[in-house]
Amino acid sequence: MNREGVARLMLAAFLFLGGMSGGRAQSGDGLLGVPWGTPLEGMSERFALVRTDSDSVSARYSSNIRHIGGAEVEECMLEFRGEAFAGAALLTRGSDNTRRLLKLLFRLFGKGKEESRGAYQWLSETTHLFYDEDSDGDGYVYWYSRRLFASDVPEESTARRLRPHREKFR
Repeated sequence: MNREGVARLMLAAFLFLGGMSGGRAQSGDGLLGVPWGTPLEGMSERFALVRTDSDSVSARYSSNIRHIGGAEVEECMLEFRGEAFAGAALLTRGSDNTRRLLKLLFRLFGKGKEESRGAYQWLSETTHLFYDEDSDGDGYVYWYSRRLFASDVPEESTARRLRPHREKFR
């Protein structure tokens, strides 16, 4: 798939996760430390979650997350399977800002696999993370629990997600 095709796919995935919301609350960048399977109840107030979309298995929520590792986040959607945290999608604007996020991902999770110019993936036994930067410098990041998306049964909330030095990536 060419770079524009990947960017369109990421945008479609982002829109599938609930689109944009008008909220502009500020938050720290504590999302990267939240384990897969964390109950919705424990995250709802912390991230000011507002339900935007759902289907028979998943529910998507807008959040107040506006910074991750020094990068400004335009929008961050969180996805839950049942009541378990299962995925996140975010959008950044501008190449300098987007590349700050990419540098953080490199620092935390290693180089990853370069799919094409500006597109990277990280894959472990429990987590899949995808980053794509479009020609305008806007970034699309989607990461999810492979276990929670492989089954309708939520994994235990004590399971850890993508973390530096804890998972091996291909």
